[in-house]
Amino acid sequence: MAAALPCFWSYAEIAQRHKDALEKNPVQVYRRWASVYLSEDYLSLVRRLRGVLDSSGLPAEVLWPYFKQASLYELKFWEAAYEGH
Repeated sequence: MAAALPCFWSYAEIAQRHKDALEKNPVQVYRRWASVYLSEDYLSLVRRLRGVLDSSGLPAEVLWPYFKQASLYELKFWEAAYEGH
């Protein structure tokens, strides 16, 4: 779960950050697709996943390496998309 959470969580955070721009985007299919990450269903899923991890009983020191590595992969993904690779 620690390795999967950054993907889910980052999409929710990115969608929230760009919410205003999304609402102004003229491409309806893109707006519909991206707005999923702002939906209560999706945000509820992210909260549940965080809750599962929080209630796992595992200390942060055990979970952190997996969460960190997955977060770095997410960063590389977004950097590649931004740079057009």
